[in-house]
Amino acid sequence: MQAEQFPHLLAELGWEHSVVDGLSEVRVEVVEEMTVPGTGLLRIGLLAIVVDLATGQPATGSVTPTIDLSVHVVRHRPLGSVRAVSRVLKAGATLFVADCLLYGDDDPEPFGTGLATFMNRPVPGPRTPQRRAGPLGRPLAERIGATQLAPGVVELTPADELANPHHGTVQGGVTALLGELAAASLFGDAEPHVVTDLDIRYLGRVKAGPVRATARRVTGGRGGEAVTVEVVDVGTGRPVAHLSTACLPAARAGG
Repeated sequence: MQAEQFPHLLAELGWEHSVVDGLSEVRVEVVEEMTVPGTGLLRIGLLAIVVDLATGQPATGSVTPTIDLSVHVVRHRPLGSVRAVSRVLKAGATLFVADCLLYGDDDPEPFGTGLATFMNRPVPGPRTPQRRAGPLGRPLAERIGATQLAPGVVELTPADELANPHHGTVQGGVTALLGELAAASLFGDAEPHVVTDLDIRYLGRVKAGPVRATARRVTGGRGGEAVTVEVVDVGTGRPVAHLSTACLPAARAGG
């Protein structure tokens, strides 16, 4: 039986890209499927995808691959849309670095920040066009096929609709989302937790799969629970990414 084919995950997010006054901007209309169930708060993995898209498409043209990426949410609340506005910090012979501010709805003040480093390798061909597709019809965790094996252990099977088209590996934002799911799952369903800070270092490509994220609680404090996540390619045993996260109970994160 032929496997069911899906459009690429990024197309289902309905994102729009533009360059305004030399700044790269990505906008996404928020739907419930992008949020942490039962909270109305955006998944930080979705924000990681948005940051990756905004920072990796400067006015001079797209660059790839992503080396590291971070997202920090200062104020969590339900949103109708999110917009990432990115500026270039460095465009060197080897590395490209860009940051961005994250805005919700029409708020003049950002609710979070993002930062990313890329290998400064221009993507061949024309600039990635602005997109308008969607809608995302299933919760993000279900859409990427994430399976929880145990508290803190989440796995997915690589698929074309989750891949970086230039390298064949799992798209960087999807890897960040997998890490978010592993970190939050450590705390069970009784009190949903929200990841408010995420730093990810990309260590290698996915060549075989499945991809498994394993979370470990480091410590707790006033800023929440510090959790690290190791992501590996189970088929090869090689590391794919390392994440450092901060997790808060949803009631505190949205307070």
